Amino acid sequence: TPGKHEEESHIAFDKADAPYTDNNGGELYSGTVPVTITVTDTYSGIRDIQWSVIAPYDTANNQSGTVTIGNDGKVASGDTDWKLSKTENNLVTEMVKTIQVRNDSNNIVVLVKMTDRSGNTSEKKIEFGIDTTAPQIQVTYDNNNPDPENTDYYKEDRVATVVITERNFRAADVVMKI
Repeated sequence: TPGKHEEESHIAFDKADAPYTDNNGGELYSGTVPVTITVTDTYSGIRDIQWSVIAPYDTANNQSGTVTIGNDGKVASGDTDWKLSKTENNLVTEMVKTIQVRNDSNNIVVLVKMTDRSGNTSEKKIEFGIDTTAPQIQVTYDNNNPDPENTDYYKEDRVATVVITERNFRAADVVMKI
């Protein structure tokens, strides 16, 4: 029954703690994030698992997959790299997979949906960001006319405008040495 299904947690995510936070306080990484997914159903067993990694700003690295378990307790179709970590007779009660998340984006969503052998479903997601793009720094001056005799010097005041382009910019992180 759905009530019995809700008595246990079915989907767990495991990943390293994020070393940084984005401007909204979300977890932020500087490179690939391995996410281990553990799907469990100890009462009626796992029938299928659907998973996806969706990033709004780096759709080329989005990924998804499905795995279906047959009545014999073996993978019938889909991702063959899921590990059947616990079984009971012909029921698969736990499966594990590690996904390498590589999207260079904020608001990356890892979503997992499982269906048990009785047709009950559970869904869970996590969200974080990965920023691998180096900031761009551009400096321009309002006075570009050097002294006629000493071309390495400027006779008049000169204002430098510094523009930093960075998706996760924080002014407090900028240190200027002049």
